[in-house]
Amino acid sequence: MPSALRETRRIDHCRAGIVGALVIGQILFLAYLWQLSVAKSMLFALGAGLPVAVACYGLLARPGNKRCVQSLVVMFAAGGFGMLLGCIVDFGPLGLYGLLGLCRSWASSAFWPSPTDLWLMTNLMPWACFGMVAGGNAGMVLLDALDRRRAQSVGHRIGFYGVCNVGMLLGMVMAEHAVTRLALGLEQEVAAALTVVAMLAGMTAGMSVLLSLATRIPTIGRAFGA
Repeated sequence: MPSALRETRRIDHCRAGIVGALVIGQILFLAYLWQLSVAKSMLFALGAGLPVAVACYGLLARPGNKRCVQSLVVMFAAGGFGMLLGCIVDFGPLGLYGLLGLCRSWASSAFWPSPTDLWLMTNLMPWACFGMVAGGNAGMVLLDALDRRRAQSVGHRIGFYGVCNVGMLLGMVMAEHAVTRLALGLEQEVAAALTVVAMLAGMTAGMSVLLSLATRIPTIGRAFGA
């Protein structure tokens, strides 16, 4: 029994370490998109990335956390990593300024994005959207592979991943759409950084809200291990 407990803790710390590394990677990608120097990128990673990485590490390494909490942390880390990597592919040397200019060019007059806006964004930022979804799902697959305690049927996994993906995509687009409009009067550098931060926060909030609603349904909640 003690050996099983030690193995469980080892797995918890292993996946927490992976998530922490992904968060630091997000910050370095953001620094690259923001066109910071190497020295400023390192300071940015220490000042902004390290506290978030430590917080994510603590949430995952802490025993007894529910599956939904752990899944949110993993999808935030892996999905955000994939999204920012996709932004680098989509915008190249233009970085965050390319993203900001694109978002402002297609922003509609409505405060919330319409289905047409959602479709337009996925076409204009294909690698960012694909990277977010692919990264988040890869992180979830790794989480489940490392933790045999969470063995579920294929159907349950598809349902759980599906809810996370829909919430992640809707949250990201809605947050980006709202912040782009609110930041029109700000300096370009600040507005660009706020747009990406809003996208990361929005994808996490979208997953959280949709999972919370789904787990309130008794049958779904039991299947998701909430």
